[in-house]
Amino acid sequence: MIDREELTRKISNLVRKIKEDKRFFGVTIAIVIILILVGVGSITGNFISKSSDIENELSLTNLELETCQNNLEECNNTITNLSGQISALEENLSRITENLNNYKSEKEVCEASLDNCTKTKNTLSADLDIFKYELEKKTEDYNELSEDYDKLSEDYEKIGENFAENKCCSIYEYGYKHYTVTKNDILCCRKEDKTYLCGSDAEETSEDKVNKLIC
Repeated sequence: MIDREELTRKISNLVRKIKEDKRFFGVTIAIVIILILVGVGSITGNFISKSSDIENELSLTNLELETCQNNLEECNNTITNLSGQISALEENLSRITENLNNYKSEKEVCEASLDNCTKTKNTLSADLDIFKYELEKKTEDYNELSEDYDKLSEDYEKIGENFAENKCCSIYEYGYKHYTVTKNDILCCRKEDKTYLCGSDAEETSEDKVNKLIC
């Protein structure tokens, strides 16, 4: 790049030569005009070239701006949709949280009820074991009493039979071929048609209460 001092020196030399030689002056003027035309053309070309570049760059910039605006609009729409979804999810989360709290409360109530039921079950199980033991004991006592009763019944029947033989066989020939056992006595019985008459009062007695006398 030519600095300022050198440019001043060259211009001074050119002026001096023009003064010394008029022909050189004419040539110089022609050269200057040519240089000016060339320079102007170059400048104009550069200007046109730069203007075209600027226009292309401006078009690209506008295109990028339009693309960015479209993207921005899509982003805004997406944000709006996502905001709606977030609101819906927040409502669902609130409802689910409320339901969860309710379920926790119900679970606590159920756990308390289960604990009470478990305690009651344990108590009833203990009582049931006691009742089973008592039932077994009562069953054993009942079986023993039943055996004793059966034995006493057999003995009582034998005693009654022996006593009836001693009491009624003496009148067997008079038709007293049966006997019956009452709470306080043994009565001799005779049969008339389908009726049994027992004792001195000839009390009517059903057949199922009468035993056959063996003499």
